Amino acid sequence: MQQGIIQFYLKRRGFGYVRVPETGEEFHFAKKNLREEIEDKDKVSFVLKKTKHGFYADEIFRVRY
Repeated sequence: MQQGIIQFYLKRRGFGYVRVPETGEEFHFAKKNLREEIEDKDKVSFVLKKTKHGFYADEIFRVRY
């Protein structure tokens, strides 16, 4: 699993982006990929999935301390 920070999440539109701080990479996700409620700037863990169009974030969970 990878960890990142939610750059933004548009609940009404049902999508957002998660950023990996170490590499600067950003990955798209859809509401269906969330496993719990999130908000902008939440730290999350996720799994990368590959499609013919590239990678996206899946199985997104908030990281708790």
